[in-house]
Amino acid sequence: MRQIMNIIKNEGIVVGKNEKKARFYCQDSGPIRLIEIDEFGDYICTNIDECPIVMDGITAFAVKQWGKNIAFLFDTYYKIEKQKYLKTEQAKLESLERNLEEEFYKIHIEKEDISVISDLLKTYIEDKEIEELNAIKNNYLKYIQTNSPKQIVVEGRMKKIVDDEINKIVSIWENQSWDYVFYDQADFELFFNMIRTFFQDQPITLPKSPIKLKPNRKSYAITAMGKIHSNIKEDYSESGEYFNIARTLDPYQHCEDKDLKNAMSKYSQYY
Repeated sequence: MRQIMNIIKNEGIVVGKNEKKARFYCQDSGPIRLIEIDEFGDYICTNIDECPIVMDGITAFAVKQWGKNIAFLFDTYYKIEKQKYLKTEQAKLESLERNLEEEFYKIHIEKEDISVISDLLKTYIEDKEIEELNAIKNNYLKYIQTNSPKQIVVEGRMKKIVDDEINKIVSIWENQSWDYVFYDQADFELFFNMIRTFFQDQPITLPKSPIKLKPNRKSYAITAMGKIHSNIKEDYSESGEYFNIARTLDPYQHCEDKDLKNAMSKYSQYY
């Protein structure tokens, strides 16, 4: 098993039944594709996107990382897939109203359950090796069903806590509306989504352009951060990324951490 998987991983030529030859395309982050070779040594399929998929999902990932600890592979793959999903969905305005962690978990389970281990492999690897690939897939499904729900409960609970804090803050603004402080609803959504992401210990994508605030409203935004932080955790010692969120606000782009902390601490004047 180890020898043939290393050949596939390294995109070497595999000689299968009836002396048929093939290579497996493994270079991208997607599925593993089969490139069969004819009797003249030429590739039968020359457009990689048209070559048949023989493995995808966790099985393809495990083969590409063959030789590493399986629990490490499972954990790493789950985190990579979750981060890709969150990065895409968090950019959408309606993401504030959704439990993205729970959504991902359900979608990921369904996707991995139907992931491909193609019968085309039978020409090039033994049945017992295909059984081992199926075992990787099945064990991964068991692994995430056992380990992930606990994390989803924690992250889902934290999302609700932060959402409650945000709702309390916005309820104080005039007309209880985002446009009391922000020019654009997308900026409002982005700002509070970064805060939510911070407290869920998820990777934060900072905007390239600063977020504009309405005249004389900057304190409402910065002290909102202070109010939320004080109600969830008082210690700023691990809040470097939180200060980076604050610096996405146009008036605070060039402020040092100590100045941002001082500005945040004045939340009682506004909330």
